[in-house]
Amino acid sequence: MKQCPLVLALVGFVVYLARAINFAFTQRSILDEGLYLYKGYLFAEGTYSPFQDYGFWIQKASLSYLVYGWVQQLFGPGLRTGRFFSIVLGGGFREWTCTGNVIEAFEKSNQYLAEAIPSQSLVYWDGENAAAVLLYVPDIRVFSQ
Repeated sequence: MKQCPLVLALVGFVVYLARAINFAFTQRSILDEGLYLYKGYLFAEGTYSPFQDYGFWIQKASLSYLVYGWVQQLFGPGLRTGRFFSIVLGGGFREWTCTGNVIEAFEKSNQYLAEAIPSQSLVYWDGENAAAVLLYVPDIRVFSQ
């Protein structure tokens, strides 16, 4: 009886993996998907850089493009590379869904961040998205457009 949750979790993961792989091979591409992958690849290759004059307009934080660009450098450019990387990310980060008290979760995470990041530090925060990106890199200064 104790192994029932583990078996259910494994069955759920296998179903997720099968559906995601089927989706990666059968779904038609939309414009945004290809554009994000193309921009990420060109940023990673060094052809363009984020916030470059007369360069690409970026709608998200530049790290989100670069991560997919780096993956395409390793495994080759294309839609399937990006889709399979998304499958890996989706399978590994399902525990980030907040099912409890949202205010309490924010208070706990803010307390942790206040302890981890020294005061007067430069922090980049992309707060426009629900899953906000917080980047703290000591001794590096990043300027926006």
